[in-house]
Amino acid sequence: MKGPVVLLTTNLARGGAETQVAQLALALRRSGWDVHVVSLVRPSAFVSELAPYSLGMRPGVPDPLGVARLVWFLRRVRPRILHSHMFHANLLARLVRLVCPVPVVISTLHSMAESSRASADVRWRDWLYRVTDRLSDATVAVSEAVAERHASAGAVPRAKLRVVLSGVDTAHFRPDPERRVRMRAALGLGEEFAWLAVGRLMWKKDYPAMLRALARQRAGTLFIAGAGPQEAELRALARELGVDARFLGPREDIAELMNGCDGLLLSSRVEGLPVVLLEAAASGLPCVATGVGGVREAVEDGRTGYVVAPEEFAAAMTRLASLSAGQRRQMSQAARALALSRFDLTHLLANSVTGYSIPNCVPVSALDSTSTKDPPAAGADSKGDLIGERIACHRIDVTGRFGLEFAGRWRGGRILDYGCGAGWVVAAGRAAGIDITGVDVYYGGSRTREEAESAGLLGSAVHEMPGGRIPFPDAWFDLVVNNQVLEHVADLDAVLTEIHRVLKPGGAVLSIFPARDVFREGHIGIPFAHWFPKDSRLRFYYTWALRRLGLGTWKQEAPTCRQWAIDKLRWIDIYTHYRSRREIFRAFDRYFESELHESEYIRLRLLDRPGRRLLADLAKLPLVRRLARAVFRKLAFLVIVSRKGAP
Repeated sequence: MKGPVVLLTTNLARGGAETQVAQLALALRRSGWDVHVVSLVRPSAFVSELAPYSLGMRPGVPDPLGVARLVWFLRRVRPRILHSHMFHANLLARLVRLVCPVPVVISTLHSMAESSRASADVRWRDWLYRVTDRLSDATVAVSEAVAERHASAGAVPRAKLRVVLSGVDTAHFRPDPERRVRMRAALGLGEEFAWLAVGRLMWKKDYPAMLRALARQRAGTLFIAGAGPQEAELRALARELGVDARFLGPREDIAELMNGCDGLLLSSRVEGLPVVLLEAAASGLPCVATGVGGVREAVEDGRTGYVVAPEEFAAAMTRLASLSAGQRRQMSQAARALALSRFDLTHLLANSVTGYSIPNCVPVSALDSTSTKDPPAAGADSKGDLIGERIACHRIDVTGRFGLEFAGRWRGGRILDYGCGAGWVVAAGRAAGIDITGVDVYYGGSRTREEAESAGLLGSAVHEMPGGRIPFPDAWFDLVVNNQVLEHVADLDAVLTEIHRVLKPGGAVLSIFPARDVFREGHIGIPFAHWFPKDSRLRFYYTWALRRLGLGTWKQEAPTCRQWAIDKLRWIDIYTHYRSRREIFRAFDRYFESELHESEYIRLRLLDRPGRRLLADLAKLPLVRRLARAVFRKLAFLVIVSRKGAP
């Protein structure tokens, strides 16, 4: 099971954006992802399919309790990815990260102007996007037009902006002669031309312009599927104009309606990438649409429909209605082909999953074992082909990024990630052009071997160490990086001997791991738990009490606080071997020249969070730097840089 992923949406209704969220959630679940859907307001659609969690908010009313519910939900689910949709959800996902850290936050823009009111000025929304951008890892736009609008306004940096086109279930929305016969009979249609409009009855869709265009051409019947605040006004206007417009209300059978009608109308003032146009294309239904937002990405003018200015709308309706049956059939076939090639739901799923690989989550297809200059030592598996299109989607945290930035100084040299686990840092480094390989013994207290194998890394970018021996020749690597690994090894001298063997003369080792005097046991999150003697009953009651107070990590892995304390204390007794700083440096000094190197890491860690640049600058002052290093060693770990001498 991949994930968890939380899809946070402003609403769940029968709108285009909401339908995309629902389709993405269902497609991800079918592909083996653990997906949770959260709606800010009470959902009115997709409830049985998605079982969404509602925050119980009301539109336009600030609700601190709703925010608290979201924090509670995220802490319970512990998602790897929080993927938000539409303005209010995007903003909330970013802000909630300040109090509830989530590894990856992705925001999705569904419209050119994310506003529910015609009079609303979007400049302040652009400003809010801009000032909260650092709290989001990436922003996705549903069309090129939406991306360009927000980038040009400065709402989103172009470097963090990706386009993932909306998708449609082309198996459900498809031309079907039997559906057409049944629906036309149900609608009371004979041979007359039938128009269809689908969408919320609101200002963005500009239904008054559509009704006036219908009145000018005086041909055909218009069926309008949807509800909204303008319904009474539009009914009155239709009666005033004397047009044959039938208001169907919200419908669940849009695919059937599209088969029963002859043309689709979209007269919108503002759009992102209208899902209704994708559904029409998949159904083989030609359309007339105003050229706003991403409409031209969904309709090929003159081939699958007509894209026109508002003043040309009536003329385009006449042109489409006047086409012969053969011409409309050609247009229908072209529309269907366009939907299959660009907008099939499988493309949305693949592109979304690929989007989950940014930033710091790397497409495994980018990993080519031939990037290693020479093959490993005899006996090591060396695949030469590109790994398939699977995704290593796991957040590379600030410590992993520090290691990669350090490794970047050896660009052109060979890098070894000793104790690489699942291999996410290796994947990120290779995608960045770094010649990095991982090795691990995969001890019994970790599930990372299965993760590396399922991601396709094991045996190509990552290698096992049989008997603790690194499967590479002597003096092979320019740099060896180990991140929170050495506190797990029982025989530190044996590990350092092996690292010394594969390191070139003059090469370096970056070691990040805690000493015994660190205050907090980082693996289980209980302060001082590693200071007690093993099997101490006092330690057990102390750990149990702190867990009941809410402390600790991986809380979902045990049914009770008592069992959690038993399991986690057993884990650190078996799989951790803490040493004093004196013992650590005594071992390192037998092989390398070493020095502590925390200042760079502290600065990177401060800059990783918004609003901490001043603290990072203060940390440059000599007195503050010394104090910061002393505190850091007690709260976190040691950062040791070692060098191998010349032969």
